[in-house]
Order: sequence, then structure tokens, then C-alpha cells
Amino acid sequence: DLADAIKEYQGISMVVEAMRNNTESLKLLEIGCLLLRNLVLMNNDNASEASGAISTIVNAMKEKPDAVGFQREACHVLWALASQSEDCKSKILALDGVTILINAMEHNGAVSDIQDAARGAWVALSES
Repeated sequence: DLADAIKEYQGISMVVEAMRNNTESLKLLEIGCLLLRNLVLMNNDNASEASGAISTIVNAMKEKPDAVGFQREACHVLWALASQSEDCKSKILALDGVTILINAMEHNGAVSDIQDAARGAWVALSES
């Protein structure tokens, strides 16, 4: 299957590294979040490797509150990571992820996709 092939050839690590090294490229960050989310939801074992992008994503969310497409995908990937892995949940919480999600919701109040994804992530982070 495609997700297994991507993992086998270090595709997840390559996406994480590309995101870390190109934080000014909103399109790359947005697509990276989308890809990581899908890979994590296809197989929760991918969450550990994808977690390397959490700090990059959270920092970019702080720095780029007006980037609606990126904010939407960032909320979605944080939701996926938090719901699939306790380790990811801990990393997101340690980076003040709840505040970041609340800020995304407040800053993008008219964008229902961001509202829904941020709420989902917040609920996943609050579950024990």
C-alpha cells in the first residue's frame, strides 16, 4: 500500500525535514501537514515519525495566523496526531498547543473548517 511504501522509503522523515528547513514556505507547510495527517490516519504507527514536525507546525501557527489554508491543515494534523498517539499529545501540550488552537479559532472565527479541526484537536488533547 502507498502509505507503507512512503514509510519504507523514509518519506515521512523527508516531509518532516522539508518542513523544518522551509518554514517560510506556507504552501510546503500546508501540503506537509495534509500529507502527515493522511499518513497518520492510515496507520497510527506513523505518528511517532510524524511527531518530528510538531514544533515546526506549532511555531508556524504562532507566526502565521492569517494563513488560512495552513492553519486549517495544521489544526487537522494536530488533531490526528493527538488522537493517535499519547507521545504526540504530550509534545503538543508541552508546546502550549491548547493556546495555539484557541488562537487559531479566535483569529479565524469565520472559517468553519478551522473551527471544527481546532475543536477536534482540543478535544483529543483533553482526553486522558
